[in-house]
Amino acid sequence: FLREVTDRLPLSLAYLDVDRRVQFANALQCQRLGLTRDHVIGRTLAELQAEPSLHPQALAMLAAPLGEHETEQNQGDGQIRHLGCLVAQDVDASGNARGLFVIGTDITARKLAESTQRQTLAMLESVLRSATQVSIIAVDRQGRISLFNRGAEVLLGYSAAEMVGTGNAFQFHVEHELHARADALTQRLGRTVPPGLALVAPEVR
Repeated sequence: FLREVTDRLPLSLAYLDVDRRVQFANALQCQRLGLTRDHVIGRTLAELQAEPSLHPQALAMLAAPLGEHETEQNQGDGQIRHLGCLVAQDVDASGNARGLFVIGTDITARKLAESTQRQTLAMLESVLRSATQVSIIAVDRQGRISLFNRGAEVLLGYSAAEMVGTGNAFQFHVEHELHARADALTQRLGRTVPPGLALVAPEVR
């Protein structure tokens, strides 16, 4: 029953004794090793290493030290899968080590999303750097500056290093104009809008 349940999980699972001999491996773990269950159970990692069809990246996960790890596995068809692995110690009631749990997950989708995000951010940063004729400033609800592009530097006379994280966008506005806008927004929205929010997203509560 346990084998049937674990074989249906989208995780690779293995249990190794203190000699790094595999005592349990579910179907996905065997698939990632490139071996049948009969060729995995009861064998040490050194013995598995001699198998010609072994996938070495998967074996490296079983040989990893305690903690979390990541690796890549070539599927043989040009596809690269990114795998995450957790190696946790199994101890008895006295605290003595008696084995290791090795749990693997496919993190390919997360890695692709992270790569896409990095590419998007790099493209955005490139656009912001090249926009020298337009002032682009990003601020939080308190007016603190988190982005100050080259155009803002040129038009306002401050460097990004001076403004990001320390500067406040309110310093570029006339105080009585902020109060006037806050009064107008208070009437339009039917609730009090303080001058501080007259500049930053007053419609958001």
